[in-house]
Order: sequence, then structure tokens, then C-alpha cells
Amino acid sequence: MATRIYKTPFAATGDKEVLATADQPDGKVSLQAGWTPDYELPNDNANYRPVGRAEMNGVFNELSAALGEMQLNGFAKWQAMDGGWPQNAHVLHNGVAYRSTADTNVSEPGAAGASWVEAASGRLLSVRVFSTVGTTTYTPTPGTTSIVVEAQGGGGAGGGAQSSTAGTSSVCPGGNAGSYGKSRIVSGFSGATVTVGAGGVGALGDSGGNGGTSSFGALVSAPGGQGGLSYIATSPPLVNINATAQTAASGGNIFNAPGGRGQPGAAVAVAFGGTGDGGASVYGSGGRAIGLSNGTSNGTPGVAPGSGGSGSYSSGGHGTAAGGAGAPGIVIVWEYA
Repeated sequence: MATRIYKTPFAATGDKEVLATADQPDGKVSLQAGWTPDYELPNDNANYRPVGRAEMNGVFNELSAALGEMQLNGFAKWQAMDGGWPQNAHVLHNGVAYRSTADTNVSEPGAAGASWVEAASGRLLSVRVFSTVGTTTYTPTPGTTSIVVEAQGGGGAGGGAQSSTAGTSSVCPGGNAGSYGKSRIVSGFSGATVTVGAGGVGALGDSGGNGGTSSFGALVSAPGGQGGLSYIATSPPLVNINATAQTAASGGNIFNAPGGRGQPGAAVAVAFGGTGDGGASVYGSGGRAIGLSNGTSNGTPGVAPGSGGSGSYSSGGHGTAAGGAGAPGIVIVWEYA
């Protein structure tokens, strides 16, 4: 037999007495005392109490009504009560489920300043994307109880090629991607300073600029990627790499990682080879490499947030070139009720 769902409480239309809460001076049944010893006395005793039909109907009506309320709604319906509701209690009020955020909570759910939030556990409220370079103050969406922060540092610029002579090539590697951190934060996030790191700037005939750090207050910090190195022109064959080490993000209690490294620039001959791709970030690829010819070319900028720019080249007796710019970082805040 299937479990009964109490849409109709026991004795809904029958005679019933309301169960008293406190002990009754006359020994009558109550919520605190239950059935008192008087109900077990011999029936010829002056204090003997028989179990009454209205009493039993009242007790079972109250229990089945409370059970039905939970079965049909998932939560008890809110009502004002002595001592208030405990923290994390769940109630239904005006068709909305709420969770108490305070102990001894006597406020009414939905009222201004009430210590309740909507109780859909883990419900995603909003996704906030900060992609403009610079700083701003984070103000959470009302009802936010926890957040997940993703911080991606800015990408480094590709290496800038130096002037070449006939028979030589300056072929530079791509810039490194910025580091990445991800963290779940349950307190202290309101008012945090959000910083989006800039992408590194390419320089003529010099190493690319480093990307800027992206951060969320002091809780998550993702340093930018290092710029690609600049190499003097030499006779091919050659392979020019980035010798700088990548730095991982810090503070991310879910995941921390360094950015992808910019790829080497290489030449088999003065007009045969290519510059290095920009390092990839967790969001995607960096600037695309450029095929070598007898000439010069600037690098291409990073594509995905926090990715590196590609390297540049000068070959066969041409002037300097600048590496591709790194892509700016990004901070994403996932807000949960």
C-alpha cells in the first residue's frame, strides 16, 4: 500500500479538542506532559480520566495536519512563534520558500530587512563578468550567500624582433598567458575590490610587456603572463624560446594554475620558419604565429581573455617589429543564493 498523503487531516470534520501546550493543573493531556498518570488510575478513583474521543481526534488531527503540510509543501508554513525561528530553518510563506539567516528570527519572510533569503539551495542568482581593465567595487546581488570567483590575469605581449641583416633573422616567441585561479567564497566578499589586469603591450625590437594581475580583493590573485623575449638576428637555423618561468595564481581554493607558455620562434632559413604562438589561457588560444618571409611583421594580439600575443620577426635585412599585444584578463563572479 502506498504511503498516505495527508491532503485531508485526520478528523477534519469530527469533534476535536485543541491540544494544550503547557502542563494542565487538572492533569489533562498536553503537549508537554502527554497522557498524564491520571489516565492510568482505576476507573473508581476520583482522579481517573478516560481517554476522550475529542481528545484523540484533536491529537491525531494536529499531527496529520503538520505531516500533510510538509508532504505537500516541502517546508512548514511560516508563522510568528515565541522565541523565533532558528538559523537555517526553512519555511514557506506566500508561496515562496525561505531560509532563516539568523537565530531567534522573529521577522516575517519577504519584509524589508527580514533575516530570510529565498531557500532554493545552491540556486544561481547571477553571473557577473568584469572585463574592463582597472578596478571596481563588488556589490553582491541581494540574496547572495556564496560566490564562485574566476580570476584570469592579463596575457603577455609577444617578443619584438630586432633589426636583421642579409642572411640573418630575428624570430621571437609568443607571450605567456596569464595565470588562473578559481575559488568558492562564503563570507567577506561584499565590498571587495575587483581588479582586471591589462594585457601586455608589444614593443619595437624589445621584449613584450608583461600582463597585469587580476584579483578579487585579497582572496584570489592571478598574476599576468610574462612577455615574450626579444632576440637579436642570427643566421638560421635557430629556435628562440621563452626562458621565464610561469607563476600560478594564489588563493583559489578550487583551482590554481599558471598560464600557457608562448611558443618558440624558429627559422630553418631566412625566408622559412615562423614566430611563436601566444600562450593559451583557460579561456582559449593566444595570437596566431606568423610565417617567415624576407621582410618584417608585427605579432598578432591574444584572442581569448588572458592569452598571450604572438611573436614578431625581421628577416633578410629589415627593421624592427613589435610583438602582438596580450589580451586583457577577466574576473567572473558566480552568485548563489
